[in-house]
Amino acid sequence: MLSILPLILILTAPNDASRISWEHHPVKLAIDNVEGYMLLNQPQKALSEIDRLENLSPRGSRVDPHKYAPFLRLLAHESMRDIDHFYVDAKQIAAVSEDDPKILNDVAWKIVDPHSKIPRRDWPLAVKLAERAVRIEPRKSGYFDTLAWAYYGNRQNREATRAETTALRMCVDDKEVAACRAALSLFTKSPR
Repeated sequence: MLSILPLILILTAPNDASRISWEHHPVKLAIDNVEGYMLLNQPQKALSEIDRLENLSPRGSRVDPHKYAPFLRLLAHESMRDIDHFYVDAKQIAAVSEDDPKILNDVAWKIVDPHSKIPRRDWPLAVKLAERAVRIEPRKSGYFDTLAWAYYGNRQNREATRAETTALRMCVDDKEVAACRAALSLFTKSPR
């Protein structure tokens, strides 16, 4: 399971010493509960906790759970194999997470990952999410790799090859290089 807690800690941890410590912040505690329920394979309880999480802070506050609730819901629906609600969540993320490349990329990757168990792939949505992630953060090889897979699934072979070539140029270690070369080989040898 993909953990969102490190992302939320980085983006929302209060930095004013006079405020309640992040370790005891109600939003962090609710997120911990959601992750615990997911680890225990209790997605229904996780969904209930996500509903509670959304009522903890007003929209737009420094600690805004509304930004992350759709992603947490998506993880719960994915674990339940509820594909219809998974895509409802993914489309909501496309609408509300326009400034967060990590969430956009993570959702796109859940759709395009060749090892994913998602039975139905919404390739155009994956392209939209991945393109936005790359537009916001154009220096991440993983984002270009996700975009390449989205293009490949959407039968945009030329764009897939171009995006994967860009990802390959940005790779920082041998493992990334090997994965990008394998994907590039697939895209060029087995066009969709």
